[in-house]
Amino acid sequence: MILPFRPKIAALLLSCAFLGWCDAQEPLQIDQAPQNGIDTLHHYLSHKIRVFSSNVDGELASWAGSEYERNATQGVSDYFSGFFRDETFFNSHNKSYFRLRSGMDWRDREADLWVTQINFNLSLPYTQDAFDLMIGEEIEDDLEDPKRDPKAADPSVGVRWHLPRFIDPVETNFIVGVRGIDLFARGYMRLNMNFGGWRIYPVQTVEQAFIETMARGRLFEETRLFFDRRLSLTQMMRFVLRRSSDTEQLGQLYGASLSYYYSLGKRSSGLQLYSALSGDTRYFANHSGYVPSGHERTGIDTCRSGVVWKEQIWRSWLYYEIEPAIEWDRVYDYAPHYLLLANLEFWFGTY
Repeated sequence: MILPFRPKIAALLLSCAFLGWCDAQEPLQIDQAPQNGIDTLHHYLSHKIRVFSSNVDGELASWAGSEYERNATQGVSDYFSGFFRDETFFNSHNKSYFRLRSGMDWRDREADLWVTQINFNLSLPYTQDAFDLMIGEEIEDDLEDPKRDPKAADPSVGVRWHLPRFIDPVETNFIVGVRGIDLFARGYMRLNMNFGGWRIYPVQTVEQAFIETMARGRLFEETRLFFDRRLSLTQMMRFVLRRSSDTEQLGQLYGASLSYYYSLGKRSSGLQLYSALSGDTRYFANHSGYVPSGHERTGIDTCRSGVVWKEQIWRSWLYYEIEPAIEWDRVYDYAPHYLLLANLEFWFGTY
């Protein structure tokens, strides 16, 4: 087929641009002296294809960042999760530890609470760290759900199985245990991805609880998407999107949070600034709170902003934490609601 004149010119220009880009990256190297014109053309085009492939590979690798940058991003993300002992840390940490956390929860529109949490994890190294024994109250430190009740979590005992990593970035574990008088089984999966200064990882949790008072039990599932951005070796931004569903809830719950982390001194103290919101796609409410009343609403329930200051005050195992915050809740017609959380934490283990 004979091409029209203009497409011929376009094809010639693209070919020149391609060959020029290859020449800009690497000089021509011919291993064998060609014997005729056809051999010369063959060596020339073969060399250009090799260089083009190498350049594409290098360009794609630059999008993911250097190995140092990826490792630094993951290191900063893991450090802040471990220092502030968030839910992400406890869901994946498979080392032995003991944690006692106790303090006051002051709220200007609600009764004050004294909250104590005990968590104990015993790794079993003779199983090649495949199993943990977990005892204590479950961690529900979820910023994307500011309505969380610090006294709602019941003590539980369970065995966690860390499944082998058939695919390296995928982390999976499975828990079977008892919470109060109810049995439960929970699966957890996290996919770790690093792109330059970003660490992006979706987390999926599914839990089936066999509750004595419910013939069919309770099924809960949650999806969260984390975007961690390393600003420096001591600073990080984290953006989280969350959605969940529950057989005990109408519709779905959703939330989002944005946090800034900063580590001071010799990494013995840390600061977190955050803003978060949560809502429902369908629920019933009245003026006294979230009580079925036949009046259905949808939308954002709660907004919350606060500051968390945590510092190691003695040895490597005693910390204090102070968190002043302000909430805007639909229950109070979004009038400001002030709260202050103060805790002491005893930590024995590594992070």
